[in-house]
Parts: sequence; structure tokens; C-alpha cells
Amino acid sequence: MRSLLTFVLLTFSLVLCAQQQPLLVLGTVRSSIDSLPIEGIIVACNSPARSTYSNSSGKYALFLERKSGMVIEFRGVGYVTKKIAITGEMLNIQRGDTLRLDVVLTQKFI
Repeated sequence: MRSLLTFVLLTFSLVLCAQQQPLLVLGTVRSSIDSLPIEGIIVACNSPARSTYSNSSGKYALFLERKSGMVIEFRGVGYVTKKIAITGEMLNIQRGDTLRLDVVLTQKFI
């Protein structure tokens, strides 16, 4: 009986460890011209489908799965769209469950 209980607890703990921890991606979006924060920039990841907007301080936060290969896109009216791919190296370097990505966007000139 005791060995069965040990087996069940060990199996349960392995299942919990195998699940991926969520990753909080956060940062600030700024203008390349004057370095001021930009409000209303769409910050999106297509796989899984998640999106948010930068606030009045240019700050954003997005919860994603912790895996490489995801692409985060920053787009807004009057600005050149910027895409950043999450690499395995980025995930290995950062500590904990938060990845900080500060972004500078360039204005479009027509």
C-alpha cells in the first residue's frame, strides 16, 4: 500500500513539473524620434492568439506559453510594424517567469 501511494505521488509530481509555466512578456513602447511612450500600440502574438494595447505610459503586458518560436508584433497607425521572435536563448537568459521587451517604433513617412 505504501509503495502504491509513493508511486501515485511521484507520478502526480512529474505531471505537474512537465506542464509549462506561463510567461509574462512586458515592456514599454517608445517613439524613435523623441523617446516618448506611445499609447494605443497593438501588441499581439498569433500563436496562441493573444493581444493587448500599450497604455498611456507606453507599457504593456501579455501572458504567453513559455516556448520559443512565437512572434510578437507591435503595430499602430502611423508607425512601422515591428516583429520580434522569441528565441530559446531569450528564454534561457531571463530569470523567473517574466521576459522584458522594450521596443522603439519608427514613424511612417508618406
